[in-house]
This record gives sequence, C-alpha cells and structure tokens, in this order.
Amino acid sequence: MTEKLKKFAAALSAVSLAVCASACGSSGSTSAPAANNEIAEAAQAIKEEMGEADYNEAVNAIKEELGEDTKAAETTAAEPAGDEIVTPDASEFETQYDAALGGLIVTRYTGEAERIIVPAEINGEAVIGVGCYKANRNKKGFSGTAQYVELSEGIVSIGDHAFYECGFLKEVKLPSSITVIGESAFNDCRNLTTINIPEGITEILSYTFSHCKSLEEITIPGSVKELKGQAFGDCENLKTVNLQEGLETISAAFCDCPNLTDIVLPESLTKIDKNSFYNCTSLRSLKLPDSVNYLGGNAFHGCTALTVTYKGAEYNYTSWTDLFNAVNYNK
Repeated sequence: MTEKLKKFAAALSAVSLAVCASACGSSGSTSAPAANNEIAEAAQAIKEEMGEADYNEAVNAIKEELGEDTKAAETTAAEPAGDEIVTPDASEFETQYDAALGGLIVTRYTGEAERIIVPAEINGEAVIGVGCYKANRNKKGFSGTAQYVELSEGIVSIGDHAFYECGFLKEVKLPSSITVIGESAFNDCRNLTTINIPEGITEILSYTFSHCKSLEEITIPGSVKELKGQAFGDCENLKTVNLQEGLETISAAFCDCPNLTDIVLPESLTKIDKNSFYNCTSLRSLKLPDSVNYLGGNAFHGCTALTVTYKGAEYNYTSWTDLFNAVNYNK
C-alpha cells in the first residue's frame, strides 16, 4: 500500500469511527443516512487536502483491493439515500384486521425513511386501507419522518384522521383504487404541497384538507358530487382550484382561503351552502352557473373585492342580499 493510500485509509477510518460513535450515542442505534452524509462530507474534505488526482488514485486502489464494482459504487453515490423511495419491511408497519372489508388497515408506520410505498400486502394479507387507531385518534398513523407516501394499487380506503398533523408530509400519491378519503384525513398537514384525488371519490368530507397551509393547487375529479364543510378550510396559500363537471354541492368548503384567486364553477353545480367562500378576500370574479338554485347565507361574506355574475346580472358585497333573492327566490 502506497503512502498516499495509507494516508487516505487512516483519515477516512478515523472519521468513520468518530461519526459512528457520535451517531450511536448511549442508545447503541445508528442513523445510517446521517452517518453516511457525515462520512461523505469528511471524504470531500480529505479530497481537498490530498488533491483530486491523489484522492481518486487512493479510492480506485481501495475498490480494487475490496473487489468492488466501480460503476455500481458510483451509481450508489449518485443516488443519496434520502431520495430513494422504499417499501419498508413488514415489521415497520402496525396493522389491524378489518373483518368487514376483509383485509389489513395500516394504522402506523414506525420507520425512519423519508420516501415510502405502502405495500399491497403485508405478511401475505391484503392491505385495503390506511387509518389510525380507532381507540385513540391522538396516536397518529404517519406522524414520523415520511415526506413522500405512495399507496399501492388495491388499497381502497383512507380512514378518518389517517394522516392528521403529519408535519413532515409533503407529497402523497394515491392509486386509482381509492374510493374513500375520511374526515380530517390530511387535516393540518402543514407542509403538504402535492396530492392527487383519484376518479372514484364521490365526496370530500369535512376537514379532509383543512389547514394544509402549503397547498397551492388542487384538482377535484368529476366523480366528486359534494365538497363538505371545511374540506379546504384555512388553506391559506390555496390559489387554484380545478373543479370538473359532475360537482353538485359546495358546503362551506373554501372558507378562510385568503389567497384563492382562480376557480371556475361547473355547470353541474346546483347548491352553494352557507359560508362556502367566507373570507376569500383575493377572489375577484366568479360566475354562478344558471343551474345554481340554492345560495346559503354568508356564502361570500368578507369577499369585498368579488364580483359575482349570475344570469347576466352582476353583484358585489353591497348587493349580496339581491343575489341571495335572485338565486333562492328567482327575484
């Protein structure tokens, strides 16, 4: 072994031992991604000290001695562990069997991966839903480190409070098999920016996405007939809502969305319930389809910049009573 190689091996070995000792601490468990990151940073420092040519010579010599495949090692280095989407081991999921649905409900993820796939089966049993502990909703299902969660095809249900207050969660990918998303399922997921709602969902229940303060755009498929109370309440950065033909009822779904500016109501809509757009202060223009025959009280309360067009006439905050009478009593 050359002097250059000895110097490199000794330096990196010392760093590895120090990082391991620091990461393990008194608990005896090591966070692999954190340790790998520290070692990588240290290796970069060694590279700068040795010079790139000597560093590369030492690395290649070590690979040859260990019989490693250089190409495979370089591929691994180019894909940091934090970006990898993994299907966790069965032991990292807690489940309950739902006799009525005939499969497992994943009630908790206990691992530390940031990007995960919930599998279609665990230990030979079909996974049909994601939920929380029925006996204790405060024991949150996915409150750990997961930032990206993908549900496998075949999973049909997301239960009430399933992802409630998942502060790390940023992106969710749902399969086409999902038919139910429960109340408060994503309530207070403050960092959630991206989620798809599959065709097949028929209603967005109360508080489902309430307080999702990082959500800026959402698309509601045509299968959804009703948006219930506070479905997107207090989504303070929600700007764009894409509604498809098929929606019939909006029930206080967008109250306290102060940055909502872009929404087009479909011709299938017949009912706008009370408080539906309460305090949507950035909303400037909205056309009510002629099909709307019910308008609830305070539907546009606080929308002082809004002009509503209905059957060719225009209304604003000074004439909401006139709009109410026009819709409800054809006056």
